[in-house]
Order: sequence, then structure tokens, then C-alpha cells
Amino acid sequence: MPYQYTNEEYADMIYIYGFCDGNSRAAKREYELRFPGRRSPNFKTFICVFNYMRRYGRFPTAQLNEHRERQHLNVEQNIINMVNNNPELSTRRISYAFNVPHTSVWRRLKKHRLHPYHIQKLQRLEAGDEIRRINFSRWILLNRQIVRRYIFTDEAQFTRDGVFNLRNSHIWSTENPFAVRETHSQYKFSVNIWCGGFDNKLIGPHIFPHRLTGKAYLNFLQNMPVLLDDADVDIAGVYFHMMVLHRITG
Repeated sequence: MPYQYTNEEYADMIYIYGFCDGNSRAAKREYELRFPGRRSPNFKTFICVFNYMRRYGRFPTAQLNEHRERQHLNVEQNIINMVNNNPELSTRRISYAFNVPHTSVWRRLKKHRLHPYHIQKLQRLEAGDEIRRINFSRWILLNRQIVRRYIFTDEAQFTRDGVFNLRNSHIWSTENPFAVRETHSQYKFSVNIWCGGFDNKLIGPHIFPHRLTGKAYLNFLQNMPVLLDDADVDIAGVYFHMMVLHRITG
């Protein structure tokens, strides 16, 4: 509640509040009818002024306004400290912890130029991987011609839904076009496809069985020379670089 009204205005608020039998919304309407030239207080102000008068026996003062401002600053600092200690906290958990509105938490964080950046996935490295990467990079720099003898490969799964990211998809328009995209069809299909690149040549694509297993992949590797022959690749002195995507669910 803003404490910037005069004592006369506070007295009239309490009188009107009692006149309306404690109905704050009715008190707001009655106050506007009786004092059309004054500022119109929020209906919650009538409740706050009445409760404060009953509790402390006096009207709110500027000193109390300063006290409330200090409380706001303390809450704000506590929110910032909480985020600094645990940057992954959600704004709703912070709101619940300090019993403040969710929007109030957002305002305080933006005031301090804090933004919710998304976490990105990164390949996990085990002990010793860093030095092995450095040694491999140095070896490549000393043997650059060997890059032309590498076959780079990868596999991908394609489904009926395709790849669709709502965060990166939008339509510019002067009015909302209510654009939609159909997904999650009850009739589904998926296909696993392998492709390779050698120098400036494309190897494949090769379609795997619907369910890719270790045995199926081994059979594919054993029959790969057929794909290399089709791409006119001499397998003598060729290095096979395989990229495999592991999906772990639990």
C-alpha cells in the first residue's frame, strides 16, 4: 500500500470503509462519488489503512513507507543472493521461498540484468581425453595429407514428425495467422540412414533395418566395400572415422 495520503484522506477512507460495512470495493466507489477531485485509492488500500489503524492506533506515515522500502530491498538482495548461490533455480521456487509474486521475482532479476540462458549439452570427456586430443591434433597437423584418406561417417534417424523446434520457428505477420504444424500422427514411421564422405565424394546413403542392433551394424561394416566400390574409392590406406550417437533413456 502506498503511504502518500494525508491524514484527512486516511480518516475519510476509514469512515467510508465503515459506512460500507467493510466492503472495500463498495468503499472505493463511494469514496470516488464523495471526493471526485481526489486521487482514487485502490480498494485494497481501504483494508490496509483500516487494519493498520486497528493494530497501531494511528495512520500510516512516511517512516513506515521507508521501512517497507527497506524490506523490499532486503527481499531483492536475498533473491539475488539465492540466484548467485544456485543459478539453476526456477523463478517459481524463488517466489515460493520468499512469498512474493512470481512477476515480482522476474522484475528484480531483470533489474540486475539476469537472464535465463539455456543449458547446452556437451560431450563428456574422461580422464586423459584432453591430452589424447592434443596429440591427435598435432599428428594431423604434421600429416595433413592423411585427411584426404579419411572416410567421415554419421548416422541419423528420420521420423514422420521430422525435426521441428518451436523456439526457432516463427512467422512474421501484421496479424496472428494462427499457424499450426501437425505432429504426433498415429501412423508413425522412422528410418535409420548412414552416409559417408571421402575427399569430395559421397558414399551411400545406406538404409539400415528398422531396429539397428550391434549384429546389423557389424554386417553393414563387413559389406561396406560394396559401397566404397560404388563410390570409386580405393580402400587401400583408407581410415574409417565413425561417429555414433548413443541415446540413453531411463
